[in-house]
Amino acid sequence: MRNLLFILFCLLLKPSISSNTDIYSLRKLYYEASDKKDSAKKFLLVMENLEVKANPLLLCYKGMANLIHAKHSYNPYTKFASFNKGKEMLENAVVSDPKNVEIRFMRYCVQSNAPFFLGYSSNLESDKSVIMKGWSALTDLDLKEKIRKYMLTSNSCSTNEKTIFK
Repeated sequence: MRNLLFILFCLLLKPSISSNTDIYSLRKLYYEASDKKDSAKKFLLVMENLEVKANPLLLCYKGMANLIHAKHSYNPYTKFASFNKGKEMLENAVVSDPKNVEIRFMRYCVQSNAPFFLGYSSNLESDKSVIMKGWSALTDLDLKEKIRKYMLTSNSCSTNEKTIFK
């Protein structure tokens, strides 16, 4: 019964997220999913039910759902397949909207935390540059604060670069 209610919730949530009227709820789901396995499953289910092709930011979040699924998976094949699927969606989102600070921030977070052997860190500097140039102009205060907190604790930012986010 609980799963049925959750699926119904996901279907009801679909129109508000797909019309991009509630990015805050989607962002909240993402942040919960990054820490909790149960939330990761819910986030993936919500994102799998969304049509995202026309919206690069939604495509980015769908990619992030797959990347988080990879993080919480135990099976090496599932882990690698989910990682590659999420990475491809994330890269397509960047190609579709290369100046979008939120998309570039999401990729920066993934690449700065991806294990070295995956070889997924080649865009750290370009993403950091877009983030640093666009951060002060952001009007979404929720996003701006999340970026600020992350960048101030990032090992990929120098002390001088971090002064931008203080």
